[in-house]
Amino acid sequence: MGKELEVIAQGEFIDQGYRVKTIAIRLLGELQQEELDSHVLNARGCYSSDEEWQKYRAGKSVLQKKIKEKVRQMLKLEDSESFVLENVLSEIYTVVAMYKTNETPKEDR
Repeated sequence: MGKELEVIAQGEFIDQGYRVKTIAIRLLGELQQEELDSHVLNARGCYSSDEEWQKYRAGKSVLQKKIKEKVRQMLKLEDSESFVLENVLSEIYTVVAMYKTNETPKEDR
């Protein structure tokens, strides 16, 4: 398996008791294809029943969760319910993770 993820830029800040990490990434190879395959592309009219349509959508939702978890693990981020993976453009994605912290923001100099 080759390189599947490239970190382009990253930063973090503390705001109102939360550490917010932002990472711009580029998905490559199989991981990029898996992410593309996880999108709901069909419409309800493609299925003869609501049951078939819901099954299709549920399957895509499972794939999206697996991709999100794989990216989180590859970036070595803590397990977080406040973790977002969003497509920005083509193979470029933004990751945002928030964690409760007792740290205070550093003053601007």
